[in-house]
Amino acid sequence: MLVWSNSVFFGLLLLASSHVTAHGESWQQHQSAGFQAFDTRDYAGAMERFQLALVVAHEQEAAPAALGSLLENLAATYLAAGKPRNALAAILRWDRLLMEWGTEPWAQRQAVVRDRLTAALVDVMARLESQAEPEARAAAAAAVSARSGPYALHLESTKTEGNIESAWTELQADYPLQLADKGLLVKEVEVEDQGTFYRILGTSFADSADAKRVCRELRDQGQYCAVLRLD
Repeated sequence: MLVWSNSVFFGLLLLASSHVTAHGESWQQHQSAGFQAFDTRDYAGAMERFQLALVVAHEQEAAPAALGSLLENLAATYLAAGKPRNALAAILRWDRLLMEWGTEPWAQRQAVVRDRLTAALVDVMARLESQAEPEARAAAAAAVSARSGPYALHLESTKTEGNIESAWTELQADYPLQLADKGLLVKEVEVEDQGTFYRILGTSFADSADAKRVCRELRDQGQYCAVLRLD
């Protein structure tokens, strides 16, 4: 059980309405189902429920404290499931929320938990890094490439190569339902009279229909998106 969040969770049930939305259930119901899935080590089910809870909470304009609790649960689940990059994306999104509401007592309480989860994440990533031999990293990269379909989503462009990783992490945090399980691909392009740009692409789309569907969902939320075929 996510013992670090239960005390927050039960107090937050009163902070947002429990109206049923177009997704069929309230965010509280999705979160409760997420806890149940986590208890049975069904981490995939828990991740899906917590992600849906975030979407519905935004639709219901839930209190910031509730959003923070949901991001906490999502980050903890990613960490338990062995997905440190996804956990990092959730923590960064959570961190931005806590910075905005830093003077509130709930934000200060959640910041303590955030720091604890961040420390655990750093330990996991350091352990994985120390265990990964160059050959293993190359094999993993080849496996990811092999799984990637011929279609990708162009999401952003930047002139600064050092901004790529942080931009991708923020995109995954902002749109977890669409991008949490996608890979990052960077394409360097030369634009006349403007110089070099780095296109940030989300990969692993086997067919154009799936890529177009996800792209449409992102555009509906205000995110630039264009479907590209990788040659």
